[in-house]
Amino acid sequence: PASFFAEHVGDEAHGIFERRLGDRGLSLHETAVFAATLESLVHEETLERLHSTHHVLGLDAQEDSATENQVEQVVDTYMLMLVLGLNHTTVSRQVVLAASERMDEIYPNW
Repeated sequence: PASFFAEHVGDEAHGIFERRLGDRGLSLHETAVFAATLESLVHEETLERLHSTHHVLGLDAQEDSATENQVEQVVDTYMLMLVLGLNHTTVSRQVVLAASERMDEIYPNW
């Protein structure tokens, strides 16, 4: 857990967490704070990945009013990028389209 904090929160928060964990462990309240922090970080990353997915698909303008078909396309592409470990900050539309064409080969019954 401490190494996760080192990557995603400031040095001060990481230091406090690491000392507390090493000294005596975490109380129920501190564990809840840790869990809430993780949840927040996961939420932020998910939003970032969804924004990237909309962008890759050329659907930036539809983020606030996507059709059902567009939502399905975004979710499918989001999952494709996640499962294949594609970097959402650098992936291109061409890479996503090429991967999409090969998904049945890579993951049968996709």
